Amino acid sequence: MPSIGVIDDRPDIRSIVVDALTLAPALADSWNIVSANPLSRLEDYPSWIAEHKISVLIIDERLNESANPSEVAVSYYGHDLVKYLRSRMGNFPIFVVTSYSNDVELRKRFGDVEDIIDRTRFMRDADSYATRFARS
Repeated sequence: MPSIGVIDDRPDIRSIVVDALTLAPALADSWNIVSANPLSRLEDYPSWIAEHKISVLIIDERLNESANPSEVAVSYYGHDLVKYLRSRMGNFPIFVVTSYSNDVELRKRFGDVEDIIDRTRFMRDADSYATRFARS
């Protein structure tokens, strides 16, 4: 069964995204949702993606804002992750869900993603985005 991966450093936000996807009829019982804190090293992502059968990745830009009490915040941003994955996994579908979707600099950095989605809009229209993710 394919999976949608959700990477965000804030567990509360990550949980909201996962809940919205879990409730989306478009994904029904045919997709898993796998969520995680940012991995400690960019080099860990390809094996994590393969291990969890991730077919679509949803990330936040600010992956280094917080860490679990037992972890250190990562030193990279979402655009660094995109750059790394694009150099190794080519056309792998990556979407950014963020509260800063209209930031011009952010949009420049994310030229290689399928879409930059405003978090509020995503929560309101999660099923239509889930349909899009499933087609990716």
